[in-house]
Amino acid sequence: MTTAQTPDTQDLSQQLKAVLDYVKDCERRVHLGEIMDLDGLDDKVMEICDQVADMPQDEAQEYETQLGVLIKELEALAKSMQAQQEKIDGGKK
Repeated sequence: MTTAQTPDTQDLSQQLKAVLDYVKDCERRVHLGEIMDLDGLDDKVMEICDQVADMPQDEAQEYETQLGVLIKELEALAKSMQAQQEKIDGGKK
């Protein structure tokens, strides 16, 4: 292994990657018209953010880019879901 990460930070990196992959997959599926159940996603994101916030600043900065990508992906997912909801609501009028 060539990284200097501790097991805890490796686990956090894996959690962050898993959440990011899930959010990207959800957005793709929403574009396909699927209805997604995101129950628990907000708790998982908050758990990751809390773990990063509890780190020393120099360690936390290593996650800045990944967290920024996660925020952008969450915003994109929210917009996609809103657009799908507007399509559904528009069909009911």
